[in-house]
Amino acid sequence: MSQIPALLEFVNLGYTYISRAKITKLRENTSQYILRKIAFKALREINDNNISDKSIHDAVFDMENNIDMGMGALPASREIFSLLMAGRSVSELVGGRRTSPQIKFIDFKNPEKNHFHVCAEFELSEGHDRRPDIVLFVNGIPFAVIENKKESVKVSDAVAQMVRNQGRNETPKFFFFPQILLATNVRELKYGTMLTPQKFYSHWKEKDSNQEMCDAEVSDIINKSVKHNVVKQIAKDLIRGNYVQAKSRSVTNQDRGIYSLLKQDRLIDLTRNFILYDNNIKKIARYPQYFAIKKTLKRLKTFDKSGRRQGGLIWHTQGTGKSLTMVMFVKCLIDDPEIILPRVIVVTDRRDLDKQISDTFAACNIKKDVKRAVSAAELLRLIREKDQRVITALIHKFEASREKRDFEDEDANVFILIDEAHRTQGGKGNIELNFVLPKACQIGFTGTPLMKREKSSERKFGGIIDAYTISEAEADGVVLPLIYQPRFVEQTVQKVLLDEFYNQITQDLTETQKKDLQQKFNSSQIIEETSQRIETIALDILKHYEKFLNTGLKAQVVAPSKYAAVMFQEAFKLQEKVQAEVIISDTADKEEDDQLPEHKKIVAEWINKEKHKHGSLETREKNLIRDFKENPEGVRILIVVDKLLTGFDAPRNTFLYLAKQLKDHNLLQAIARVNRLFDGDEKREVKANGF
Repeated sequence: MSQIPALLEFVNLGYTYISRAKITKLRENTSQYILRKIAFKALREINDNNISDKSIHDAVFDMENNIDMGMGALPASREIFSLLMAGRSVSELVGGRRTSPQIKFIDFKNPEKNHFHVCAEFELSEGHDRRPDIVLFVNGIPFAVIENKKESVKVSDAVAQMVRNQGRNETPKFFFFPQILLATNVRELKYGTMLTPQKFYSHWKEKDSNQEMCDAEVSDIINKSVKHNVVKQIAKDLIRGNYVQAKSRSVTNQDRGIYSLLKQDRLIDLTRNFILYDNNIKKIARYPQYFAIKKTLKRLKTFDKSGRRQGGLIWHTQGTGKSLTMVMFVKCLIDDPEIILPRVIVVTDRRDLDKQISDTFAACNIKKDVKRAVSAAELLRLIREKDQRVITALIHKFEASREKRDFEDEDANVFILIDEAHRTQGGKGNIELNFVLPKACQIGFTGTPLMKREKSSERKFGGIIDAYTISEAEADGVVLPLIYQPRFVEQTVQKVLLDEFYNQITQDLTETQKKDLQQKFNSSQIIEETSQRIETIALDILKHYEKFLNTGLKAQVVAPSKYAAVMFQEAFKLQEKVQAEVIISDTADKEEDDQLPEHKKIVAEWINKEKHKHGSLETREKNLIRDFKENPEGVRILIVVDKLLTGFDAPRNTFLYLAKQLKDHNLLQAIARVNRLFDGDEKREVKANGF
């Protein structure tokens, strides 16, 4: 039995137990979820006297009854979350003057001033009648829900029950209010938030803490005697009349999880700073994100001799939510009372990453707006004007601004978040960044293991703040294991045929041009781009992939060049089995310059054709990526060269076919595209591994 021990732990954590009989008296019916009398009393205490009782009563009533549900569950949930975070403006007449004070529903600055209650078997009535095992209330508002199972039942059954209860025809309105949802069977505890898919419920650990010390604290709490009348009432409510509190018992994972996630100050902190809405998906931090941010905030409170805050490097393996860690860090930074008007600049080294992280910040709707610096001049202007928005910029724009830079900003409350820090910590761009912002606190983020030659990244940023390895992520079920399967295609050709091919393509070139071509284009590259080899690889890919056609799982092919990417698409078209699309840019890069004139012509013709059809490659790419991510049919294979190999998050992306040599970081970043969790579509296979 896990329910009674959990309730007793909550009582010892400072929650007031409300009997089922009293809960009935506090509600008009089982479709009313806010305990209005308790809410009024709590809000009266935490709000100013210039706010009238009527305004408080109206605010509590409106939170439950005047939320627009027409837009769907997530928007309604988000509206309630916004009220919890920011409060509600009301009109009051004070001293003959009309004022607009703000009612706060939660006192985030002083968590201890809120009212915390717990009850068992809380009845819900909507499409179905349900009874969550335990509900926690903060100021009369449901704030956390627990489904308890006995040890012999899998915790996944408790998660499934929690997910079921949020269904459209179940009790969805109730779940607009709680911020943390827990499922436990004593031995195991997992948590999520509203509409978290079952696959994404997580475990919690007290990272880097002394487990024995933590367990000692938990042991003191669970073995503290609860008043006899409270134990008796809990037992009566759960029809366990003979229940006697154990004098001493061992700490369970349920005890640890409740203590870590739902002790009063942690519950308030998680709600305030570690829950966000990302593209209409409500998300809550995992423990590595939480502790990395906490350690970073602690570190940056220390200064060196020059008055610069101490930064560092957050090394979390790919697929564990690096961008959201940045967003949550900025949320915490904004709310930190010790840091006045923090300014944030997010630096990346690739345009697609810059756009992705800008979109992520915008989608999460934190207190600061987001501004992408489109030029070096604009970046300098935004810094000079001390713009308070989150600025995102390419590292190269700092280098490009060198000739125009005529000032230094020595504000120590500037925070530079550097994405893929192993790549951007060196070079002229980084030098210029340090000239413009000599006292800015630099915090590096990377998900790629540092090579021996790159240990300077760690030293440059001031050491590793927090690390979360791929083995830890796999053990926690955050990412999927990767399966590697070598597939070889003959890559040699007869010397006579190669010489004949070379003579043919160089017959109209001068001797100087021939020597230049020899330096740029070796025989292995020619072999990689021969149509026969591409067609053979395409056939081999289809042979492997066709058994997964009806699973809704997708694939990427990494081609050696833009020309090869276009040719791969033509080869797939010949087979007429899957829709395969090319994603490339139309910028002239080094690889483009290395291509044969005939190859460049074919790529240019393909780009012009797609631009004419879609208006722009950007519009085409956006639509194809959406289809790839969301549609189980449609685009099955994306053919890329360099794009979408870093920061591309598509959970149904399962297979990565490498027809291009990748090494070091490029290889590690590419293979991480297919390790994301994916629950599968209805009646389709659940993704178990990345390949």
